[in-house]
Amino acid sequence: MSSRRHRIVHRTTMRYDGEVTAAHNELRMIPVSEPGQTTLEARVRVRPLTWSNVYEDHWGTQVMSMESQTPHEVLEIEATSTVERTELPVEVDAAGWDVVRDERTRDRLSEFLAQTPGPTRPRRSPPWRRSSPTSRRRGPLPRRSWRGCTRCSPTSAASPGGRRPPQRSGSAAAGSARTSRT
Repeated sequence: MSSRRHRIVHRTTMRYDGEVTAAHNELRMIPVSEPGQTTLEARVRVRPLTWSNVYEDHWGTQVMSMESQTPHEVLEIEATSTVERTELPVEVDAAGWDVVRDERTRDRLSEFLAQTPGPTRPRRSPPWRRSSPTSRRRGPLPRRSWRGCTRCSPTSAASPGGRRPPQRSGSAAAGSARTSRT
């Protein structure tokens, strides 16, 4: 098995708008020693510091409860750790459905196996994934009715009822008229 050592340095600087007379904090900056990971060295430095107390919480994490009661405008925290990581052998548990259905397994893992309600409404795909009906259509687009659209219709405000404006007379109208030969 191979192992690697890592040096971890974490710095936090808190700058206040004015002078602060007291600061109370809990710091969780020391890595946990567990299978595959060993904390070889850990140090937490706080400036300014009046007192501190280190204890272990429910999850096995070392907590540094600290207080700084001297007037200060900046609080500096630096945590330095050396951690050794080792590879763990991968254990393959060949559990079948009979193990999953076993009453002891269901009791032990009940919080993970609880039935949850399904979604209350169907999910819509995000807007960038949706395609408009016209993008799937093949061939020419259908003609649109101009009736009822006052913003983009070619009718003028003077022509009531949504009718098209009268044809212009003159050469422009004559050029666009269809002629038939007999």
